[in-house]
Amino acid sequence: MHVFGRFVFFLAALLVTAVPSAVRADTVRWVDPETGISISYPDQWKRLVNIEPEDVLTIAGPSRTAAPLCKLKARDDNRFLIYPSRYDDSVQKTAFGVDFWEAYIESEFLRGTLYRARDGAGFGRGYGSFAVAGYTDDRPADSARSDRAALMGVSLYYDRVFIIECSAVHEDYNSWASVFKNIVASVDFEKRLHEIPTGHYRDFLDDSFIYMYADPARRRAVTGY
Repeated sequence: MHVFGRFVFFLAALLVTAVPSAVRADTVRWVDPETGISISYPDQWKRLVNIEPEDVLTIAGPSRTAAPLCKLKARDDNRFLIYPSRYDDSVQKTAFGVDFWEAYIESEFLRGTLYRARDGAGFGRGYGSFAVAGYTDDRPADSARSDRAALMGVSLYYDRVFIIECSAVHEDYNSWASVFKNIVASVDFEKRLHEIPTGHYRDFLDDSFIYMYADPARRRAVTGY
């Protein structure tokens, strides 16, 4: 084969082997069609089968020793729909503060301990709090109990309470804490409330006067603004 021909063949082979067989994304964006909640997580993580009825999403990270795991839960809650948004802070501290986390940890975990909690720090569009806790996992995949630490958040948005848990084996928790925080920060909710208390109305103080007629044909105005 001619020298130039061998060079072209070698170059073509190099280009073919240099092109990856598939383009992989760094993160996966997942949306729940029922609740409208969305979340992003690393593409190395895998979805698992949900265990509890309130579980929306369960994902596991790529480490057998640390066993990182995140769960997203949704609960219906209509108790606070009557309150205007200016009471969000009071509602959160009353219903979703330290007392909430102490009761949650006691009901959900074996030998759970609340390390710390922070008010006014909900995720997504909601209003809530965060907590860090330790507990004993009595249902691990390898059937052996393990002590774990978890970053947890609760967020009230309209008529639902969303709870997220991201945990790892206790001694490995700090190595995964930043990943957990990024996953939690990516959560968003389907918009159901307007950021302006009265909605997105026109600027009626500056625009022209509008008349409303009871009888448009005769243009009899009953009111205007």
